[in-house]
Amino acid sequence: MTRVSPQEGTQKWLTRLSGATSEVTAGIAKVTEAPGVAAVRSKQKYQNNVVAAFPKWERNTQNVSLGAWQAAATAGASRIAQGAQQKQGKYEAFASQFYPFLDNAVNQVKQMPNATFEDRVQRAVAMMRKNASFKRTPGQ
Repeated sequence: MTRVSPQEGTQKWLTRLSGATSEVTAGIAKVTEAPGVAAVRSKQKYQNNVVAAFPKWERNTQNVSLGAWQAAATAGASRIAQGAQQKQGKYEAFASQFYPFLDNAVNQVKQMPNATFEDRVQRAVAMMRKNASFKRTPGQ
């Protein structure tokens, strides 16, 4: 038997996590190596764990009903504008690299023939290949 009910446990978790902001921030400041750098050293472990988790992922994913998914997605939609405001600089950094790349790719594809159906298919494929080749310059 647990010491608290699920409702009491949830309230305890919420209260304590909400009050831990300063400790979390202090912990973040103490990190001395970018977590991604450390993670890359364990890429085989990550790959093994992802593969091992497939059965659980499949089970959990198929157990989410349409109604439950819609409710969660609707709840999250209310935070879209706030998230966009917070990440405006990140989007602009991406766009400053991708938009010129895209303009160049479009201009190249426009030079390709488009008289036949097969020509148009090849133009579409060329554009997809161009977009897939885009690589961001880190830190910009």
